[in-house]
Amino acid sequence: PVVGLVLVAAAAGCAVYLRDAVLTRPDLGDFGYVANTFPSVNVATTAALTVAGVLLWRRGARRRWWAAALLVPMACLASVLGHAHRPSDVVGSVLLVGALGALAAPFARPAPPDEPRGMG
Repeated sequence: PVVGLVLVAAAAGCAVYLRDAVLTRPDLGDFGYVANTFPSVNVATTAALTVAGVLLWRRGARRRWWAAALLVPMACLASVLGHAHRPSDVVGSVLLVGALGALAAPFARPAPPDEPRGMG
């Protein structure tokens, strides 16, 4: 569980830090967003929670990736369609969480196999 908590906290913290302190939004005139929304903290947190759940799910290794394949794109789509974020904002968040998830994966305990293997 600690790996999942660290992953979610790191994703949200990195997204806020990148958005507020490191990255700037170019001025695109009347059609641009006034505030910097890159990367999306909402999508980063949702994706990190999903990846943490996948990493910590103990049974059904093949089925657990369906959660990520369904939940993360739905969060991205909702943010873009609701005009809360640009597509680049959500892609940046997913890439951030992907990198952090790859760093966290070796520290998560491996899930047991789906089916017991026979002897011999």
